[in-house]
Amino acid sequence: MAPTDSSPPASPGAPLIQHVDVLCPTCGEVLRHRVLRARSPARGAEDGRPPRALQGVGRCSRCGGVHPFRLELPRVTHVRVILSEGRASESWSIAWDPAREIVVGSRLSLRGRRVKILRVEDREGRSLSRGPADRLRAVWAVPWERVRVPVSVPEGRKTRVLTWETVPGRAITVGEEFSLGGEPLRVVGFHGQGHKEDRPGRSLPAEEIKRVYARPGGRGTPDTTYPTTPRRASPAAGPMGRALKPPGGRTA
Repeated sequence: MAPTDSSPPASPGAPLIQHVDVLCPTCGEVLRHRVLRARSPARGAEDGRPPRALQGVGRCSRCGGVHPFRLELPRVTHVRVILSEGRASESWSIAWDPAREIVVGSRLSLRGRRVKILRVEDREGRSLSRGPADRLRAVWAVPWERVRVPVSVPEGRKTRVLTWETVPGRAITVGEEFSLGGEPLRVVGFHGQGHKEDRPGRSLPAEEIKRVYARPGGRGTPDTTYPTTPRRASPAAGPMGRALKPPGGRTA
């Protein structure tokens, strides 16, 4: 049994929901009823919680009988979803079926964008591989249409920052050569999954990397999936701003 809204817009003062499918006591079946009077679900909320049922009076579409009805409403919960894109992030509160699990690695549509779930956190702050929506505190996701990865290239005492745009799932490997905007570069490290990595051969999917550290390289393999966007140069500050040693520990 569910409320429907297939009729023309209601006049001022009319019930918000125009029709419901409920049991008719005269016919003994679940039938379409026109809602004559109802308590609005929005007005029925108490203590900030949504109501669990819609109550009102309806007219049966078969026998024409008028009688009160009570319709149980589906339960919903709200989950905080944090969408990270490079150094920027946005947060939304999303309505979710409380019994439906949210799984790390799954993909979903968020405000018209395809995203991938990277992390699920329960109300105690513990990371889980999956969990029911009503027991979670936050969910972290990344875009699944394209990924923007900041690339830091040291130039003396300053660091030049570029943006590497590529497709989700593209593995970025320490030691690989690539090209951005025609400039050959070599990956000497990256920051991802909460730690810095500079061991040759280590790799992560682009969407799981917060920053790539690179130095001028050989010819490289152009990545032409998306254009690159140059960003302002900034002074190198702290250990993350200093150039990492290239594979083998030799200075460049």
